[in-house]
Amino acid sequence: MKSIARGSLGALMACVAAAVAAPSAVAAPHVPVVVPLDPLEQAVPLEAPTVSAAAPLPVPSAPEVPRYEEGKVLPTGIVPRVPLTSELPGARAGVPLPHPLSDEEVGTVHLASPDTDVMAATPGADIAAPLTAPAAGTDGLPGLARPEAGVLLPELRATPRTVLGFDQ
Repeated sequence: MKSIARGSLGALMACVAAAVAAPSAVAAPHVPVVVPLDPLEQAVPLEAPTVSAAAPLPVPSAPEVPRYEEGKVLPTGIVPRVPLTSELPGARAGVPLPHPLSDEEVGTVHLASPDTDVMAATPGADIAAPLTAPAAGTDGLPGLARPEAGVLLPELRATPRTVLGFDQ
């Protein structure tokens, strides 16, 4: 094997190893959000609070499969709902508490929200044709039915929590 082929094979193996390791790092993608509160210190004679958070990036999953039911021309869930999963990243806020009679700080109050799994689903549609499947004894002709249309509601499930703390 030539050295160029060995180098290409090594690069390919490195790419495959990186691709295999990447999903664990990208399992819960989020975008950091910076809240600039430093200008408050010029307007108010107190130390500005700190706020750190992140915005989740929802990851779409496979949509629900339309299901055929006996006696219907069109499948149920013809416009499927698409499930989205993400992790709602934790948020933290800290406010320093000044002593009322001196320039010292008493401590810091922390408000934290731990990471939470979020599951959602987009809206979908269900449409029924104004025709039924051909019935026996009708010469193979479809029957008439009421046209029906429905909206499958969106869904959002999460269990966020908040923790309050104080340290000196």
